[in-house]
Amino acid sequence: MIGTNNFGFILKQIGKNKVEISMFVNNENLMSYKYNGNSKISTWDFSFIVEFFRDNLKFILTEDNYPINVNKDVTGIEFLKNTNKYMNGLIDWSKIDSDDELEFEKLEKLAEIKDNWVYKHAWNYYNTGAYIPDVVFRKIDQNIEVSWDNSDNEKIKFNSIKGTYLIPINVFERIIRDFIINYNKNSC
Repeated sequence: MIGTNNFGFILKQIGKNKVEISMFVNNENLMSYKYNGNSKISTWDFSFIVEFFRDNLKFILTEDNYPINVNKDVTGIEFLKNTNKYMNGLIDWSKIDSDDELEFEKLEKLAEIKDNWVYKHAWNYYNTGAYIPDVVFRKIDQNIEVSWDNSDNEKIKFNSIKGTYLIPINVFERIIRDFIINYNKNSC
């Protein structure tokens, strides 16, 4: 195991470039699910998760705030799942002139800023087709919040539907770096 049951990974080589991956958060395996009544653990070429962490770990470890003004008590996954609602709360649509290009440029810029943040903090945007949970990673003070919500997945039923857990930033960084090293060593 890389890390602990509070936060860690188990990698099991299944075939060439195919790995069964367990990700434990607060003693729950976020990667376990039921499909057609059968218990499964996500199995795929998960190099996209390695790529996500390699590309974005620096942002996860340093960015404290959401890119738009949202209550700090909103978890990362709530931000991801409800960004349109939060965006709409920032815009008085009755005052938007559909012919005003400047207004639409502002909206596009706001959406771009939001999408940029989400792309750096939610691994699903890197997904290449695997069954993985919707998970968001964000910094809160000296911790990394891991939050997930799989309540709207119709194909499969993840065993852990929804949750949030804080991990000390130094522990999170060490485990993610170890995960990247171990995945690259063992799955090629």
